[in-house]
Amino acid sequence: MNAPVGQQNTGSAPQRSPSFASKADVDHLVLVADNLEQGHAWVQKRMGVAPVVGGQHAFMGTHNCLLSIASPGFEHTYLEVIAIDPSAAKPPHARWFGMDNPALQAAAKIEPRWVHWVASCSDIEPAHAALRRQGFDLGEIQSAQRGSMRWQISIRADGQLELGGRLPSLIQWQGARAGDSLPRSSVRLQAINLALNPVGALDKALSTLGLQDRVQLADLANSFVRLQTPAGDFELEHWHESY
Repeated sequence: MNAPVGQQNTGSAPQRSPSFASKADVDHLVLVADNLEQGHAWVQKRMGVAPVVGGQHAFMGTHNCLLSIASPGFEHTYLEVIAIDPSAAKPPHARWFGMDNPALQAAAKIEPRWVHWVASCSDIEPAHAALRRQGFDLGEIQSAQRGSMRWQISIRADGQLELGGRLPSLIQWQGARAGDSLPRSSVRLQAINLALNPVGALDKALSTLGLQDRVQLADLANSFVRLQTPAGDFELEHWHESY
């Protein structure tokens, strides 16, 4: 994810309810690090591949590095390693992905934490409106850009994540996607396994987005993703305060 300019889309969402089944996919996983050097080193050691430099997010006071984890079923997916940028001014609002949460900051000092995932839609406004009608608060749709790359993304004003981070934020790329601009790596996303709690809420939301076949829902103590890497296959557990 690159530098949002923070322009809120004030237009009302369409009232139509189209099918999103073939239009939503897993865009990226969000790994929060204490600092970018720590995150970069952790990924290189744990996965055997170094991520590439991403960019700064002046609007959020963060910066990142990126790694393609594309695989069959996750053709555009990448890993975003993100940290607070010490050279940036603190934003006047909450940072995204719960990064201002003291508990997450303390956990990230130990090692980077997988906190969230983002789903790409070809038509973000009706998807966003459909989830809002189900009672989910993904925040507002904001416009963002970096160079020739432009997109819209849902961001909550308080920086918090729905269902403890299991319900994805929504993104709509306007042109090239970040994942498609990255060099292919030997790291492959094998599966996303999400804890199904409360019963029915997450299942219904993912079905609305057409993502029910992209993730596995089960009665788990915790969510996790399974990755195939040159350093060995492993499961990356989801960090959360509570579900």
